[in-house]
Amino acid sequence: MFALLVGTRIKNVYYFTYNAINKIANIGRDKLEKIDGIPIQTLSRQEAREWYNKKLKRLGNPYQEIRDLIQRAEKICELRNITKQQTRELMEDRIMAWILKYNPRTKIKPFKYYVKQQKKRGYKGNKIYENIINSFNKTNRKVNDKYLRK
Repeated sequence: MFALLVGTRIKNVYYFTYNAINKIANIGRDKLEKIDGIPIQTLSRQEAREWYNKKLKRLGNPYQEIRDLIQRAEKICELRNITKQQTRELMEDRIMAWILKYNPRTKIKPFKYYVKQQKKRGYKGNKIYENIINSFNKTNRKVNDKYLRK
């Protein structure tokens, strides 16, 4: 019984602290600032994920007119990174947004990272840049499954 009571108290302290840190992180933030008409720091994790997926689909392939394949891949990578950053700004959970920003697995990566990743997979020449362009609208299925459960 004692262990259950202590466990419950620890859990309550954790949630209280988590919420307090989120509130402190939002102090001084201008909630009037908007991205695509949505006030920043107002979306739940699920809503943020939905917004991210819809935004990527809506963008399509905006740089088709750029003939240089490398330049097109670079621009698309930049646009995807901007969309990721916007999603994190829209998230109400500031702690999770901070974790996403600094965690090596989820932080926003430069174009060179994706080129290197394609080379590690054995791709060469134009195929590297074609793969980067083709992956623009693809989102992480595991993350979608986690946050978009229905």
